[in-house]
Amino acid sequence: RKSFRKQLWQLTKRELRAVLRDRTTMAMRCCLSVLLAFLFGLVFQGVGQTILEPEQQTVFDLKFTGLSYEELQAMRKRKMEWHFNALVQVALVAMFSACQPVILTFPLERPVFLREYGSGTYS
Repeated sequence: RKSFRKQLWQLTKRELRAVLRDRTTMAMRCCLSVLLAFLFGLVFQGVGQTILEPEQQTVFDLKFTGLSYEELQAMRKRKMEWHFNALVQVALVAMFSACQPVILTFPLERPVFLREYGSGTYS
């Protein structure tokens, strides 16, 4: 029986080889990471200014000039909730889109696993 460390090393080496061979997928994953970082930046753009500094009104706040201070504070809190909800949506999309390629590789790797299991690589 082979040690866990040796099995892990063999699997890691094979997966690294597969990633380096499939440059298109690797490039798409990098582009996806950059795009998601850009989306996170857009979600939180100007949040500190509109939430923490009440004397500087934004275009969003100027629409509601007839509101009292308490109503304006409630609107700012609501804006923060909207930003948080958008962040959760972006995070969910990022998580599921990152998992999708991994989930789809299991059916493709099954014949390799069965061949290696049959030859005694994992036992």
